[in-house]
Amino acid sequence: RIQYTVKCDDSISLNEFYNKYKCYSKDEILALKKERQKDFLAHFTPVLKPLGFKKKGTRWTKDLGNGNALSFEAQKSAYSDEYYFNVSVHDISNFYAEKYGTRVVINNSQIYNWQLMTENQIEELIQYTLKTYIIPKIEEYLIV
Repeated sequence: RIQYTVKCDDSISLNEFYNKYKCYSKDEILALKKERQKDFLAHFTPVLKPLGFKKKGTRWTKDLGNGNALSFEAQKSAYSDEYYFNVSVHDISNFYAEKYGTRVVINNSQIYNWQLMTENQIEELIQYTLKTYIIPKIEEYLIV
């Protein structure tokens, strides 16, 4: 029998993972997933809030003071339980009037499986996104 290893916090095998949760009902598993998903997204707020971002759902938005806003959005894939991360500059009153938008890309990957990421990987994702996408756009568009 082949053992596959899931790269998560404690690197348990799929068999161990299955055995750990096989006694849970579907609703209990979905509740656990929802709570872990909420915990994952909560990592972004303490980093973005001091920069002036306000959170609504899975989007953090900063008023750039010139009629524009900068948004960082965690967009869940329609086909899986993974996320894309988008950074956009748009009209403050209309998110969909996008002037500039890009998808965060790290290591040639545009989609991130939050369930398999360690705390360090989440922190690295946040810091990379800040340095590469968010801070440069704040500096470019912000009128002081």
